[in-house]
Amino acid sequence: MKIKYAIVIILLLLQPLLAQTLLWDEVFSGTGSMTEWLADAIIDNNLNVYVTGKTSWSSSHSGDRITTFKYDKNGDSVWLNIINVSGTNDCGKSICLDDSGNAYVAGFADSAGVRRLVVRKYDDSDSGAIVWNTVLIQGSYQGYYDYKIAVDNDSGVYVATKYYSDCWLLKFDSDDGDIVWDRTYNAGNNEGWCDMALDNQGYIYVGGTIVLGESDEAFVVAKYEPDYGDTVWLDKYGYDNETGCDAIDIDNAGNVYIGGTSRTGGQHATVFKCDGAKGDSLWQYHYNGSSGCDDIAVYPTGESYITSWRYRGIGNTNVLTIAVDNSGNAIWCAEFGGSSRDVGYELGIGTYCVYVGGYTSSDMLTLCYRRNNGYLEWAETYDSAKSYNIAVRPAPRPHASYITHIVSAGRKANDWVTLMYKYDESIMRSPSSGPQDSKTQLVKFFSFEKLYPNPARDILKIRFNSPDERKITIKLYDATGRLVKDIFDGNAKIGMNEISHESKNLPDGVYFVRLETAGYQVTEKVIYQK
Repeated sequence: MKIKYAIVIILLLLQPLLAQTLLWDEVFSGTGSMTEWLADAIIDNNLNVYVTGKTSWSSSHSGDRITTFKYDKNGDSVWLNIINVSGTNDCGKSICLDDSGNAYVAGFADSAGVRRLVVRKYDDSDSGAIVWNTVLIQGSYQGYYDYKIAVDNDSGVYVATKYYSDCWLLKFDSDDGDIVWDRTYNAGNNEGWCDMALDNQGYIYVGGTIVLGESDEAFVVAKYEPDYGDTVWLDKYGYDNETGCDAIDIDNAGNVYIGGTSRTGGQHATVFKCDGAKGDSLWQYHYNGSSGCDDIAVYPTGESYITSWRYRGIGNTNVLTIAVDNSGNAIWCAEFGGSSRDVGYELGIGTYCVYVGGYTSSDMLTLCYRRNNGYLEWAETYDSAKSYNIAVRPAPRPHASYITHIVSAGRKANDWVTLMYKYDESIMRSPSSGPQDSKTQLVKFFSFEKLYPNPARDILKIRFNSPDERKITIKLYDATGRLVKDIFDGNAKIGMNEISHESKNLPDGVYFVRLETAGYQVTEKVIYQK
């Protein structure tokens, strides 16, 4: 049953923050005075939070150390492990858990011009003792390496990364850290796996970017069987300097979704879907606008979500989040930002919402959108920080509660910062009106252009393009989420539209302008300053 969109807006205004609560925030300053870096975060069923990255060993910066933390559900430290491998530059990059609560970290150690792969297991005790530590030569310390670690239900630990200029996938025994098998792939130069996913049968899917010739790039995706590391299939998608892979995910049917960028005619966010059984390409979605893709997350039924940035002008990007249905059609597109650089880095999916971590201006940003129509339920900022990681733990099903816990983690100045929010998604249980017809055209041709001037004094102008005379609403909210004014409620004209709002009687401060139409909404920050 569908309810009217206005009812959802009323609910939002009755509870501007919809009962999301910041349960705790922890800042880790490390053991030295140099830059600390938090690279990955996860949350378990008991709401324990695990983070990994690097910290300086001393104020003289004699070297960075792989650092891993475990927090309990209240944000108290359970254990902290700081280990030196190379003596110069070490960092944990990816973390995962097995069903027994043991943690596994993949990262690197640089020394004397050589990069080494480091894979480590921590036990599930309150001490976080290291069970085993495996170190392998990986290549030169120069260049960029991605790392992804995952564990299956049959004593297998998998790491996807890069070996010199080759894509590299390894399987380790979870009991002792011995290598079970490793596989490399080379199709040109400077390859490397960037992401990995495991299906319910234990098959491993990896995605990356390969360079063909001097500049041409393509997605490469492969499926491996777990016992012997045999290649089930390997395929490439997109050529002629067209595509770069940033992340992959799978649905319950084993289909593979690749999020990346297409560089034909500019740079555009793109999603590929391929059949998990044979690797055949099923469809490709392109966003029509200068944009990127930093992460992809897939709901079990096949709806995919990507986030990153959309270019608005020199030094100005918005957080861009797009939902695509399982046939390759855009469901909704949402932007969030102001007059500075705003970026989304990672996604997490709850029962009825999708969450984005990133930053707006110089503040850490956590966004909550309704999954079915992209309605912005809430946005939280944390001063002078950036979020690079989102981890989401919905209440298990079946369950009477719809409480979801969200971990947003990143960097604050030279420190780590980790936040946990609690949010009741029960208000999402009756879906509101979403996009109706012409979904693909909606995203292709409807675009928000800009707010100006910003800061505003007496008159604020809102400009957007519309392909037809669709219904548009524009509302102004203050920083607490309270509705200040309905700026516009009517039909757009075809082509460029400009709406003016007289603002001379508003108190100085930060406000948000929200423009909504079917399947598209954007929220822009504006400063009123007399």
